[in-house]
Amino acid sequence: KFYSSEFSRISKNIPDETAIIFENKKITYEKLDQMSNSLAHYLRKFGVKRNDVVPIICERTFLYVVAFLAVMKAGGIFVYINPKFPKERIEYMINDVKPKIILKYYNEGTTDLEEFKNMNITLYDLEKHDYNDNIENISNINESNDICYIFYTSGTTGNPKGVLVSHDNLTHYCLYSQTKNGKKSVYDREYKNVLVYTQFTFAMVIVEIYYSLIQGKTLIFSNEKEFNNPQLLSNLINKWNIEFIESTPSRLDNYMSNDNFKKALHNVKIICVAGESISVNFIKNLKKNSKADIYVCFGLTEATAHAACGKIEDEDIKNDMITTGNTTCNYQIYILDKFLKPVPVGVIGEIYIAGYSIAKGYYNREDLTNERFINHDISENLKQVKLYKTGDKGKWTKEGRIIHLGRVDFQLKIRGQRVEALEIENKIKEYNNIDNCIVISKKDDRNNEDHLLCYYTCSEEKNIVEEDLKNFLLLKIPSYMVPSFYIRLEEFPLSANGKLNRRALPEIDISNMSKKNYVMPETETEILICNIIRMIFNLGEKEVGRKSNLFEIGINSLNAFRFISKIKSIYNIKIGMKDLIKHPIIDEISIYIDNMRSENKNNDDIDIIKKGQNKYFPITSQQLGIYIDFKKYPDATTYNTPAILRLKNDTDIDILEKSIQYVFNDNPILKTRYLNYDELEKNKEIDLTKQGNTNNENEMIIENLENKFYGVIDEKAELKIEHISSNNIKSFIRPFNLEVAPLIRVAVVDNSLLIIDIHHIIVDGTSISILIEQINERYYGVKNETTGDEIQYSDYAWFINKKVETNEYNEKFKFYEEMFSTMEYETPEIPVKTNNNEHYKYDFKRQVSSYQKLIDKELNKKLIDI
Repeated sequence: KFYSSEFSRISKNIPDETAIIFENKKITYEKLDQMSNSLAHYLRKFGVKRNDVVPIICERTFLYVVAFLAVMKAGGIFVYINPKFPKERIEYMINDVKPKIILKYYNEGTTDLEEFKNMNITLYDLEKHDYNDNIENISNINESNDICYIFYTSGTTGNPKGVLVSHDNLTHYCLYSQTKNGKKSVYDREYKNVLVYTQFTFAMVIVEIYYSLIQGKTLIFSNEKEFNNPQLLSNLINKWNIEFIESTPSRLDNYMSNDNFKKALHNVKIICVAGESISVNFIKNLKKNSKADIYVCFGLTEATAHAACGKIEDEDIKNDMITTGNTTCNYQIYILDKFLKPVPVGVIGEIYIAGYSIAKGYYNREDLTNERFINHDISENLKQVKLYKTGDKGKWTKEGRIIHLGRVDFQLKIRGQRVEALEIENKIKEYNNIDNCIVISKKDDRNNEDHLLCYYTCSEEKNIVEEDLKNFLLLKIPSYMVPSFYIRLEEFPLSANGKLNRRALPEIDISNMSKKNYVMPETETEILICNIIRMIFNLGEKEVGRKSNLFEIGINSLNAFRFISKIKSIYNIKIGMKDLIKHPIIDEISIYIDNMRSENKNNDDIDIIKKGQNKYFPITSQQLGIYIDFKKYPDATTYNTPAILRLKNDTDIDILEKSIQYVFNDNPILKTRYLNYDELEKNKEIDLTKQGNTNNENEMIIENLENKFYGVIDEKAELKIEHISSNNIKSFIRPFNLEVAPLIRVAVVDNSLLIIDIHHIIVDGTSISILIEQINERYYGVKNETTGDEIQYSDYAWFINKKVETNEYNEKFKFYEEMFSTMEYETPEIPVKTNNNEHYKYDFKRQVSSYQKLIDKELNKKLIDI
């Protein structure tokens, strides 16, 4: 069996079920299958042959799933590469696999792949593919033992190593390895919606995405902004009723400091933790904040994913014994001594894994494959089996469960990511004047954070400049692999036989390392930042000063959001992780923040804020052009945006109509109409005596109405749902009068179709999709109640109107005004086709002139938005 063919089979069984939800867009199983078929046909036509490697370099998007399915179907081997990896790491992977084509999807500037074009490698943009072309199934050309994908993990040579996972490995894992005896799921409770927020380079993604799709689940994908932000993740969990979450314990522990994230966990059914050692205190905290069943799992990329899994019971917590449970279906786990003999119950040994889902080895690394994947006779009565040497320590309990006790070798784990110390060490040795180095991990007892420490010897008399070394490393390895602390030694300790003695390295107290450079904060911002850091990491007063390094204290990609959000809430400025990396010392980041505050004051910068129950709001530049066209062509239907939806046979029309009315009343923009100042005054809709004030109901009165257009929220507007026959559909699409609300019409056609026609001045394609989704949620009883505090379009309009009054805007306006005033041009005469198939000359210059007069008159000679 093949994963891709199993997915296609599932898709035909449940074609209309939602496979993926990404940024409010729903993709059904049938659509996902068809999209991957289309891309697979393109790859096959391009020349991808059996076992050709195809890299996928993309940000967090559902197109990742389309891409890996397509490569499988085309017969290739896919390898995922994070576009945010350092350029050198990306280049190594590309040069290692030597592809013909790279599938890409990322924001320009994230990484530069143009140089690969010179190597005759085609860069194909996933976003630009026509997914409606050639959607039929494609024939299989693989054998089941062919390689399916390559996952790169940290390597001992200074470069990552590629793990080879076959079609057999993946398919077997997704069909059987998450079960007990091949039948019953390891998870006791049923679930449907799965949160996808693991990095695509991490083995846990096999459970989140691959296993879940084969089981017919719905995957809720977090995007680049959401996946590392607990506040945004809590919104996803609540909105889509997430029932299954998998994570490293350190990540969950950090996110539970966010109150909204903690509350969101209450509705989750299953929480699966893996990737690093787990403490009883963490489990207790998780139990306190969630009603979910908690599972602890153990596995590695070389075993496809989890080889052991167990549910945490109250008795385990009471006995202070957290285990990784029992082996799952068709895996075997052995705990052996250094002579590869099984150890008794309770005795510590090294964990080895065998089974159907053990990987084939490492790409282009036969030496390492032979070292880590060994064929061994466990006992005289058992046949020889292929074992994977994990490098993890563990012991058996008398019940046959496994207690994981960390690493045997020098491979480290930082926030759940496996890190080869040798890879980091080799990169550090490339830095000027460093002779030798050793990297270890150490836990900070004050806040339970893991840190990487680097001991080094140097030929120079002076110590290295740590910040320069860190910046050097950031160009070569991911940020989580860059050590926080650097300790210079005159020489490394050796054992009696002349080998490096790691156990004899000087013991370092991380808290003292932080204290040694303590300098009292001076400015108001420095004092504030020191207080925030002390609060986050539970530190004493003299443990954080103006010369403290944020990363030495423990700031990382998982907990930085707490610091960043606190700064935003206090100063109303936005900083990011890259700013902390660039300015890691507290006095440096303080100066950076002060400069941003100063710029904001100069720009009179403002945030979009809720303005209360505003009846009026200024028209935006996006709406202005549409309004001018309406005035010029009032009988046109150019800006009608009809959507036609086919109703299921069992649709309850009464409930549907009530759902539509609810959504209509819940979205004020649907009740708006648009008038200029003269019309408002003529209709006596304004009280000029109160101009510039605010009434008792917190309703903002229009200021400086002259020469401006305004939107009016008409609370009396009613939506009348029409019932028509299919013969009258054409007449249903008719012009809107923008001065009369509502600017939406709805009709039910023969109880089989729903037509929603809305004027473009109040919606775009995305907002129409959101409205349809809201109607659907209301129909099916999904509770997504609004609080009244949501930002509305009217709030955005006030925000933009205020923005054009800032110094920043005026400076930009003057720049473009001066630039355009010096331009010389000739106005062409444009032939325009008329309805009677004749042509006439279009006086473009005169038309522009008439528009310019209208704009100058109505906008007081100032454009709203460049």
